[in-house]
Amino acid sequence: MVETLEGLSPPPLEASLRGALVRRMIREAPESRSRVERAPLWPRLAWAVAPVLLVALVVGSLWGGLLNRQPAEVAIVNVVFGEVEHRGSANASWRPIQPGDVLPAGVQVMSRSNGMAILEMEGGSTVSLAPESTLSIVDRGRMSTDRGRVVIRSVRPLRVLTPAGDLHVPRGSGRLALDIGEEQDVSVSVTGYSVAWAPNAYEALSLDHGLVASLDPRSARVTPITWDVREWGWLHTLELARARQMIRETHPSLLPALSPER
Repeated sequence: MVETLEGLSPPPLEASLRGALVRRMIREAPESRSRVERAPLWPRLAWAVAPVLLVALVVGSLWGGLLNRQPAEVAIVNVVFGEVEHRGSANASWRPIQPGDVLPAGVQVMSRSNGMAILEMEGGSTVSLAPESTLSIVDRGRMSTDRGRVVIRSVRPLRVLTPAGDLHVPRGSGRLALDIGEEQDVSVSVTGYSVAWAPNAYEALSLDHGLVASLDPRSARVTPITWDVREWGWLHTLELARARQMIRETHPSLLPALSPER
């Protein structure tokens, strides 16, 4: 009996403390692992996702820039006679244009000796191009010409760049005709409104309705002249063709009653 009681007697104090510490470590170990596993995921996800978002942002910016650099469509070819060509830049090849072609900003148009055309701008303005003439459409509100004859019927403000300086056409229903010779001499005819002429290094001058004159940018001089109407017969041909086209689109039954095209 004494041996049995001695066998059941409590272990020494040091052994009891050691066992208690071991049991405590065992209990706390899973809890510590659990706390590590339950740490928030968003910091690690943020580090993983950040490079992907950065690449997507860069690619999107580059793609958006490419889209923004696409030239806007600013004109449509309405009527074409003979050889008229266009190109997108000074280094591009000339290509023939056809009625219905859409022209972007920055396009250059050139008519040969037998060519002439009417371009309809965005907003309803029209530009008529005579044989052996050039025209560049910079954007919706600007164009330039340095050779030949051009007639502009503008219903919205327009800036026309010429060798004699800039011509600012106002909003309205008037007409501006330009005749630019081989020596870059410029003469104009203004009908229906007043056009502001800004010669190089001079203040703007007003070119009033009914004026037909040559412009000298070196002295800012406006000299009245007379044009030979026979030199503008091409314009009548173009406008007659455009009128027939408009009738064909709106009232085709009227065409048989009209005289045939010439």
